[in-house]
Amino acid sequence: MKTILKFLATFILLTLTKFAIAQQVTFERFYDFGGGDVEQAYCVQQTSDGGYVMTGRQGGLGTTKLLVFKVDSLGLYEWHKTYGNNLTYNFGQSIIQTFDLGYIITGGMMETNGQNYVCLLKLNNLGDTMQPFMLQEIQKQW
Repeated sequence: MKTILKFLATFILLTLTKFAIAQQVTFERFYDFGGGDVEQAYCVQQTSDGGYVMTGRQGGLGTTKLLVFKVDSLGLYEWHKTYGNNLTYNFGQSIIQTFDLGYIITGGMMETNGQNYVCLLKLNNLGDTMQPFMLQEIQKQW
């Protein structure tokens, strides 16, 4: 009987602890980089320092730039960068942190003439391109 009570007490304690931890929110923030542009994040990844890095797009109707931004473990802004020009629709679709603490981003670029490209970007830990800025474009063969 004591064994059953110990098991039941342990089970209840673990269940309540798991429920309490699952409900914990560490931060909730909204980010606006100004200028009246729309910002959207399509991918969020936790970084090795406990923060988060996000990629997506920033812009208005017709043209957007690829957006990357980094926050710390409390959600406090660290930096943001945009890539692309005002004649295209650029966006970041996926981001991962690399072993050298930089980032690799994949995304897309659509020109106003209808051409579509895949974008690949390699950044350092501050969001700067590792080479002089160049979107590696691979024309879609669809």
